[in-house]
Amino acid sequence: MNKKKLYREIKSFEPTHLNEKYKKLSFTIVLVQPETYGNIGSIARVMKNFNFQHLVIFNPIEDLLVLLSVAMAISILLASLIVIGHKEEV
Repeated sequence: MNKKKLYREIKSFEPTHLNEKYKKLSFTIVLVQPETYGNIGSIARVMKNFNFQHLVIFNPIEDLLVLLSVAMAISILLASLIVIGHKEEV
């Protein structure tokens, strides 16, 4: 590719703009029976990368103490974390 053409392309680049009607959208990610804390951590990192801030974990299979330690680390990344219906609570 020609260097001048490449330079013009780079110089003319404009970042993607978000339409006003989509700026106030809010997403909640729901995990149903995640098997390991690694799955939860991976999802939390992806959520952080895409600026999603609400995570609900429903009926996790992992040990409650392990889940709580991961939840504390995740809550630093996310605005809200809700854990519903752990197997030891039933």
